[in-house]
Amino acid sequence: MSIHLPARHRNTATANRQPTLTLGELRPPAPLQHTTADTPTKNTGRHGTEVPRRGLNRPYTGRAALAPQPRVYRAATAQLAGLYPFLYARPLPPAGPYIGTNLLTGTAFTCHPIAWLHHGLITNPNLLITGIPGTGKSAHIKALALRLMSFGVKTLVLGDLKNEYRELAHALGVQPVELGPGLPARLNPLDAGPLGEDLPRDPAALDERLAEIHRRRLTLLGALLSTKLARPLTPTEEAAISLAIHETTGQADGASALAEPTLPQVWAVLRDPTREMARELRVRGGDVEELRDMVRPVADALRAMVHGSLSGLFDGPTTIAPDFTAPIQT
Repeated sequence: MSIHLPARHRNTATANRQPTLTLGELRPPAPLQHTTADTPTKNTGRHGTEVPRRGLNRPYTGRAALAPQPRVYRAATAQLAGLYPFLYARPLPPAGPYIGTNLLTGTAFTCHPIAWLHHGLITNPNLLITGIPGTGKSAHIKALALRLMSFGVKTLVLGDLKNEYRELAHALGVQPVELGPGLPARLNPLDAGPLGEDLPRDPAALDERLAEIHRRRLTLLGALLSTKLARPLTPTEEAAISLAIHETTGQADGASALAEPTLPQVWAVLRDPTREMARELRVRGGDVEELRDMVRPVADALRAMVHGSLSGLFDGPTTIAPDFTAPIQT
């Protein structure tokens, strides 16, 4: 009995009967032959020779009877963006100074982290620039800082260990600050800075300004001492530091002109606290000796800043005059 299949089924059946191996591929492998200097070199699969697509017809050479076909997947760009996001990412809007050319798209690249933050494109304006030595990291940072000055952005270099920004500061008419052990310059961390200038005449506004200056001094000194002690300050220690700052400025005595406190002055008050401080901190019986024992760790940590490794840096009134209106300060 014969069965007549449709053309589509005949093709399928015929395709299924196609042999997967040819007779040549079923032939036993030929024995290895040693070549001599007079015999021409055959295809051995080494460097510089051509290897068949299915592999060499020899044992242990990884010969495949059938070449595997890779599996093909399809997905939308919304899913493929997780595998290779550079094909899906949209360019940033043109904001800020021109920096260079995008190597992936060939478009101009501009950079203004503060503008990106204001437009809601990022949540943190910090930049991390990495690269191997000699690839232009410092040059890029200086170029970015110089070009951002046209957009009203000022640059503050907190520690220029290699004097990389000296020439840039000199070109902009700014004298760099030289601060270090053995140098005559001093920087008072408790200096009021610009907040201490042009004080308002209104009593309420003046009290608010003085309170803000005191909060900043207390926050800075508390952070320095917490780092030195490797622990947070206790409420009693923080209150004692606040009273010591008031003692050194004269605000505790109701002085009309407040002085700039220094670290040695605050340390002297904490080392020998007054009876008024003991009563203010509600020490039992106003005992000054008990208060001295309570604040001894803070006083010792502050002494290390005054007479330790940081001596000669922050142990006196400020002798430099930073220009906070300059485009760069280093």
